[in-house]
Amino acid sequence: MVPHTGQLRCVGRFPAHNVFRATPGLKGHARHIIDPQSKLSAFQCLFDDFILRLIAECTTKEAHRQRKHTDWSITKCEMGAFIGLMLIRGAMCSTRISVPDLWSSQWGIGIFKKTMPRDRFKEILRYTRFDDKQTRSERLKNDKFGMVSTIWNRFMDNCRTMYCPTQNLTMDEQLMPCKTRCPFTQYMANKPDKYGIKFWLLSEVESKYVLNAVPYLGKCDARPADIQLGHHVVLQLTEPYKHMGYNVTADNFFTSLPLANDMLKRKFSFVGTMRKNRRELPKQLPQLETTMNRYSSMFFLEEKDSLVSLTYYKSKPSKAVCLLSTLHQSHAVDETHLKKLPSAIHFYNHNKTGVDASDQMTRLYTTRSGNRRWPFQVFGISLISVV
Repeated sequence: MVPHTGQLRCVGRFPAHNVFRATPGLKGHARHIIDPQSKLSAFQCLFDDFILRLIAECTTKEAHRQRKHTDWSITKCEMGAFIGLMLIRGAMCSTRISVPDLWSSQWGIGIFKKTMPRDRFKEILRYTRFDDKQTRSERLKNDKFGMVSTIWNRFMDNCRTMYCPTQNLTMDEQLMPCKTRCPFTQYMANKPDKYGIKFWLLSEVESKYVLNAVPYLGKCDARPADIQLGHHVVLQLTEPYKHMGYNVTADNFFTSLPLANDMLKRKFSFVGTMRKNRRELPKQLPQLETTMNRYSSMFFLEEKDSLVSLTYYKSKPSKAVCLLSTLHQSHAVDETHLKKLPSAIHFYNHNKTGVDASDQMTRLYTTRSGNRRWPFQVFGISLISVV
């Protein structure tokens, strides 16, 4: 058997939920805007005039509030230059260099000095805001993310509007390091940075392009009581792509049998590892784990002619992996490989890298600065997505 390459393969006709109906690549609007000779045109697809104008207006209002009746102002063009410097600072991994040193004649980066004066940069950094403080208290009653939600939602809309992904998608959580005063900061002991703001991300596997992202803000009133959090998040993030034949790969936090069935109704195929304490798993699995040989595997179907399958693979002497799939209806194993990987496990390993790569890029090209306001740190996440 030839190892599975991560592409969807089927002998005969595809099941209805595996028929891919989209045309991947740039959408019509983006194709008309983007000039291959101008990287700025691609940037403006995601950070459009609406975003730059809104940030400039909110920044000007904040400056007037702090300085009391001043003529201080910033134009959309200058705000774009400021954001460009933030991008360069992240792309060159120079966020640990202090602002004065960036403008230093001996050690600084020339483009900073050529773009704007140092004191002007520090002023903009101080006053930058993403909402109107006069209406903030009212908006925060219904939207905990209200200090940056308008900008964030617009950016995510632009990400989906400009690009149509290929068939394989992946989703996971990402902890954005942040120790600022924030009502929904999370502590996650298994992350390199223990404290931060948690986001749920949906990415394309091939390009690692972020398609959708929502912050975790605590208990959500919109989630029905009988639906688990992971189940609700998957349906929420994949809503723009339903009935188009996409495949979604996720880890054991999200995977459950009810989710797989709901995804089938929306014409998605779903592949994900499962926690062994799920009630829907076969009762004989704990016994099988002790009797199975290493690198052996078993295949289960929910019922006869079911589209939901379970692959049970013993990867280590004392550890086995459960993988639920609505894509794999046969138990194909690579007998030529030492570990005898089932095709479902190979497919999962190949397609579970999208969000992990985004997380690595976020840490490597971070635009974090000395600014201690959490909306500014969230805004930096969107900048890194562009990088």
